[in-house]
Amino acid sequence: MALSYITGKLSAKPLGVNLNIPLVLTLSVLPDIDLLRSPGSEAISIIQPIYQEMLSVESRAGAANAPAASVEFLQAKLKSLNTTYERFILSLAQE
Repeated sequence: MALSYITGKLSAKPLGVNLNIPLVLTLSVLPDIDLLRSPGSEAISIIQPIYQEMLSVESRAGAANAPAASVEFLQAKLKSLNTTYERFILSLAQE
């Protein structure tokens, strides 16, 4: 997760694009997920409210603080679920 964030952060400015943390986090796990399968409805129902809250957190934080606020929210959410990012994503892939 950290490598994806750092890579996204470092490449965003030279490419002239805004960093979208939820997208970076999602793309960071694509090599680990079978791309020929669509996500199950249970996995979508689990991630959708988290994603919506991340977008809300980013919006409230403003452009300059959005990435850090979004990552902080996700880390707190994962801690409340007593899991790591990797375990959480793998559990979604198994749904």
